[in-house]
Amino acid sequence: MTSRPAHLGDRHEQQGRPITSHAESERSKSRSGDEEILRAHLAGRHDLFGFAETQSFMRRVVAGTPEALLGMERFSDLTDGVVEATARHIWGWRARDASAWTDPNCTIAGMRAGVVRILDVARRGGVIAFATGRPASLLPLYADLARLAASEGAEIFGDLDFDAREYGAPGYGSPESGGPGSGGIENTTFSAGGRPRARLLWQNGVAMIADGGDLIADTALRAADLLFSVSEPPDLVVADRGFAGTAIEYGCEVVAFADLDAVALGVAAARGLPVTIVPVQEQQLPHNYRVLSALGYE
Repeated sequence: MTSRPAHLGDRHEQQGRPITSHAESERSKSRSGDEEILRAHLAGRHDLFGFAETQSFMRRVVAGTPEALLGMERFSDLTDGVVEATARHIWGWRARDASAWTDPNCTIAGMRAGVVRILDVARRGGVIAFATGRPASLLPLYADLARLAASEGAEIFGDLDFDAREYGAPGYGSPESGGPGSGGIENTTFSAGGRPRARLLWQNGVAMIADGGDLIADTALRAADLLFSVSEPPDLVVADRGFAGTAIEYGCEVVAFADLDAVALGVAAARGLPVTIVPVQEQQLPHNYRVLSALGYE
């Protein structure tokens, strides 16, 4: 596993070491936020995964299954117990009636910590990349965060203007050439989500995968390798799935939005890599994530 290059200095607070709960200090002031997170189905009882499925995800991380590692190298000396402890600590993971549950306090604490990292890098004029393998759900949230970062002084990876779209189903376009990280890669095709001619597109500063007018939900390993191999690494990456894991492997600091099937990203955080996890269900409707956008402007 590579280490982060020294771009703007290492000011990251380590997250993920399963000793004390990183959400504890937030509990007294997040009661109403808890309820909003639960109503939006961003935490609480998982809509897609049961307890057995989450245990299977963890075993695959221990076994070193490439898709479970999301672009990272296999972790050494990793056990099922360590991964389960990481999931409990970062996600508040537990079993209830054979379902997987996560703690909304962990989501709130992770989001606040992620915003701190975004603002810190932005205010020092750093380059921040935004990328999602879940564009149908997470793109508007990331666009909000990219807009916030740009307003605080960040240079956005791709150097794109922001439109005035409302929170909802967005349109899509290619990046202008010449911005940081663009490198003409919008014309390179690759296989993703069963599509042989997928390519990277940008909207409101956020990279995603599409084929024609169709958005593609994908682990994004090939797309991520393309994205981060063409130029100097950004100072911070805000991403999910393989975009987040590959950025970690390239040595970037990462704010990772991560569901329970991306527990490998939590293991990276627990091992002291510069990763801030925002534990969240990744496949809800775009407007469900407004509650997280609001935390960015507290």
